[in-house]
Amino acid sequence: MKILLILPGTYPYRVGGVSTWAHNLISNLSDHKFDILAVVDGIDLTPKFTIPPNVERIYLVKVGSSISRNNYSHEFMGDLREEFMPSLRLLLDYLLGRSSCELAAKAVCRLQRLFVKHGEEVLFRSGETWSFFKRYFSGKDWLGNMTIRELNHTIRLLRDLLKPLEMDLGSYDIVHSALAGFSGLIGIVQKLEHGASYILTEHAIYYKERIYDLIGCGGPYRRFWSTIFRRISELNYHWADRIVTVSKSNMRWQKELGADEKKIGIIPNGVDVDRFKPISRGVDRWSVVSVTRIDPLKDIINLIEAMGYVVGEIPEVRCYIYGPVTDHRYMDHCEARVSDLGLKDHVKFMGNISNPELAYNRGWVVVQPSMSEGAPIAVIEAMACG
Repeated sequence: MKILLILPGTYPYRVGGVSTWAHNLISNLSDHKFDILAVVDGIDLTPKFTIPPNVERIYLVKVGSSISRNNYSHEFMGDLREEFMPSLRLLLDYLLGRSSCELAAKAVCRLQRLFVKHGEEVLFRSGETWSFFKRYFSGKDWLGNMTIRELNHTIRLLRDLLKPLEMDLGSYDIVHSALAGFSGLIGIVQKLEHGASYILTEHAIYYKERIYDLIGCGGPYRRFWSTIFRRISELNYHWADRIVTVSKSNMRWQKELGADEKKIGIIPNGVDVDRFKPISRGVDRWSVVSVTRIDPLKDIINLIEAMGYVVGEIPEVRCYIYGPVTDHRYMDHCEARVSDLGLKDHVKFMGNISNPELAYNRGWVVVQPSMSEGAPIAVIEAMACG
């Protein structure tokens, strides 16, 4: 059986709960062959895991490059007007609530064929494409209020979100996506074009986490993207043959977003109790431990500011934050906040750790400051450590 595993921003290039899940899934299904579609937005492509031998190929999709109107090509391509723009319009109509899941899926299949043929970069850099977006958005009252900067960013972000469609993947028996986002469109294409089964596993709810990303954005821009993120989740739920999640809370979100309850199953996260267990090495009194990524979604700033209050009550308290830096600007912000609050002697960034069980056992208390989680593996591991 040939399986494609879609892993945006995680395995094998980042550590974390989803990456651990993916590694264990592949390793424990050693009789099956896997390809991985990895969507990455950084430059560090050093694998953080030993790739199991049953992984045959890793397709790498790099996103995040800038796009400028001045660089758009004015070269005409026959497919641009006859196929690309009508398909893009149909997909946008669905994403803004004016078309069906069936029509949207047909548009996605056509876009995928065009991306494989021409490359999304060529199609999106065309001056014709820029003009199309200007006409499309100006015809919608609330979209027309977006600034030029927001419009440019919208086109660039749409291009990046659709970029996985340019991969010429062949056919699979099963496509398994770890996110109900744009990368899941590959699962829909594989189902409709090649008869694959499409499985969706959500550890955290894609729509909910994207809403956090929109905090502070302007009204029309925020409304546009919140609508799109909701609709893309609904499209994934509609076409998935099976939806798996890790908690009842996630299931409630999925049902609210239109998922058929009959498709949904809950498989709670587990933990290796032979590894994660109490170790009689002595707890550092008044020590706070957090094992997490340095990332805005993990809300390390909230933990730092909370430590400011704790230090006022318990001057000897220390906070040890273990985990990789996935957003260096956010890390700079965290370090500046530690300095501003005079907490350099109390809050320590310990870097990544290969044996988190030792960190958990060091703590008097373990905290998880995240804005959004499904059923965080770090919390379960910490509980197993006592």
